Amino acid sequence: MKGSNNRKKAKVILSTLHKKVSNQRRDFQHKLSREIADNYGIIGVEDLRIRNMVKNHRFAKSISDASWGQFFSFLIYKAEEAGSRVERVDPRYTSMECHVCHNINYNLTLADRTWTCPVCHAEHDRNVNAGINTLSKAIRQELPEWTFGEISSMDDPSYSNIAALKSILSKNQEAPPEREG
Repeated sequence: MKGSNNRKKAKVILSTLHKKVSNQRRDFQHKLSREIADNYGIIGVEDLRIRNMVKNHRFAKSISDASWGQFFSFLIYKAEEAGSRVERVDPRYTSMECHVCHNINYNLTLADRTWTCPVCHAEHDRNVNAGINTLSKAIRQELPEWTFGEISSMDDPSYSNIAALKSILSKNQEAPPEREG
């Protein structure tokens, strides 16, 4: 029955379980955002339109469960505390663009998790490739007044952060911590 004592007990138990899951998610997001903010000087994130994405009924539950918006909020304020920068980048073609030769493979579907560039034949994991492209875009936004040629010509040891960026641009790896200690 709708108003029975057993139903009321079940509602309390279910509410408690939902609260526990919510707390676990928040705890994980706090810890992960702190780790990222403390260890990386430039953090690139895709500027996703989350509201539009949850309109797709296939992905809405997964996107909402992940609480992307909340995670971005945590990441931004913790990066400010740590002296890091969060750069939102245009998400267009980040997983479709080859990070080696910059060719865009328009034939990819969401089901394609790995792909080979038809131009340079480099093999890509879709998510890793998107991460590399997102970081590259974030670095370009962070340093718009410098060209890649100018960065590569700065061999003066006093440019320690530039040397780190030069390493990132040449090897396409994650950004090392910008600050020491």
